[in-house]
Amino acid sequence: SWCHSCVQEHPFWVKVRNKYDFPLVGIVYRDNSPKIQNILTQKSDPYAHLLADPSGAIGLDLGIVGVPATFVVDAQ
Repeated sequence: SWCHSCVQEHPFWVKVRNKYDFPLVGIVYRDNSPKIQNILTQKSDPYAHLLADPSGAIGLDLGIVGVPATFVVDAQ
């Protein structure tokens, strides 16, 4: 809810979800605001799974140094 760039890129992920047949996993990074669910409800939720990372620990493990960050993971 605090990341303006994340909110701006949201329509892109909705388009990706509608065009391609693979699951998107979102990480709620350093936030636990109820505003997140409101944003996803109002603007469409593209995520098959939404993980919580309120402390930023997962982000640190993944090497996130800024948001938004995107990782593409394949079956291998």
